[in-house]
Amino acid sequence: MLFNNNIIKDFNLAHENIQIKAEEKGDNINEVLIKIEGDIETLDSHTLGQSIIDTIKSSTGIQRLIFDLSKVNYLCSSGVGAIIHILTIPECKGIEIFFININDKLRSVFKVLGFADLIKVQDSNSFKTIFPFKLLCPDCQKENTCPKEGTYRCVHCNRSYIVDNKGRVSES
Repeated sequence: MLFNNNIIKDFNLAHENIQIKAEEKGDNINEVLIKIEGDIETLDSHTLGQSIIDTIKSSTGIQRLIFDLSKVNYLCSSGVGAIIHILTIPECKGIEIFFININDKLRSVFKVLGFADLIKVQDSNSFKTIFPFKLLCPDCQKENTCPKEGTYRCVHCNRSYIVDNKGRVSES
């Protein structure tokens, strides 16, 4: 089974001006949605960053981490630093990290500080959880893993095939 329903412990944090909640999502991958609410000011930044880092370090098998910033009204430069620091910890290596529901004010903060190109922003309405997924090779019927759309070779029989962005397989 691809999805482990116990990848994170119950996680809720209410601290001064912010609230953070992590919940498991995804149908076929280990996906964690972190919802942040409130104004992220200098004094809250360390707590925000450390709480999320502790959650990641104590979890197993996270494949995708999604930050929902829809209820963040203010983000100071220290808050941006805390978020960028999360992206650099070794435990995040190999984890897809996305930000959803970022308002124009927050986008401009990331842009002014020079971090706009470091974060992946995704429209929450178009966010799909089809990758990575396992499929059977059309020829040998043995299992292969496809982390994203693209051209692949079966690791068992070397047959080449193409996987599109909806997970459909065709000949290459």
